[in-house]
Amino acid sequence: MILKDIGIIAADTTRSCVYIQALIKANLIPNICIFLKNSKKNLPGQHKHDSKFRNIYFNNKTNEWSEANINPYLNIFSILKKNNINYKVFDTSNINSKNIFKYIKIRKEKTFIFSSFGGQILKKYFFKLKKNFLHIHGGYLPDYRGSTNNYFSLLNQNLIGYSSIFLKEKIDTGDILKRKKFSIPKNLKYFDHVYDSAGRAKVLILTLKDYLKRKKWMKSRNYTSRGNYYFIIHPVLKTIAINYCKNNEK
Repeated sequence: MILKDIGIIAADTTRSCVYIQALIKANLIPNICIFLKNSKKNLPGQHKHDSKFRNIYFNNKTNEWSEANINPYLNIFSILKKNNINYKVFDTSNINSKNIFKYIKIRKEKTFIFSSFGGQILKKYFFKLKKNFLHIHGGYLPDYRGSTNNYFSLLNQNLIGYSSIFLKEKIDTGDILKRKKFSIPKNLKYFDHVYDSAGRAKVLILTLKDYLKRKKWMKSRNYTSRGNYYFIIHPVLKTIAINYCKNNEK
């Protein structure tokens, strides 16, 4: 099924790779893929291929983490071409490029799945467009706003969560569309590029299926008075979070 009113803004990252494969698997094909090309060294969200990793991510049998079975290292262009998905490439890694803005402005799609390079934030002129930018936040909103939230929620509550929102100028204040808590997976060493992408992809698919079923976006309160903001976690705390949760697995 081609989603005529939905596109995706993607980049050469493991997250975008998993998103696109999950959408194809669910037969939810975006009408257009706007692809940001990176000509520099690795940017946030990118990762070199690890052949040893293959034996790990193809062995996940739980439906909750089913998207963790998707290979995050495939060539995105090959996937798009093989599945006849319409795409437009921009030779820039900057989501706020004027050329990208002008292109999105003239597109007929009302909603764009946002999957740019990690850490990028849309400039305010994007929010003047009559478009929705659907983002899957790596944290259980409204309790965990900001960056690398799931490492903090692991330390605080032994919890992993993801939430879908429409982006607003102020970070992580958009109305919540869908949210879900996940059990702690094995092999947290590979959380950043496998399980994080998988959890986000799961919530993305659930959000789109809910939209198609109801024929409208179901928004809940954004709870702007609740929750805390977190910044990029220190590597030492990140290691503690991974080891702590491993020690508490059943």
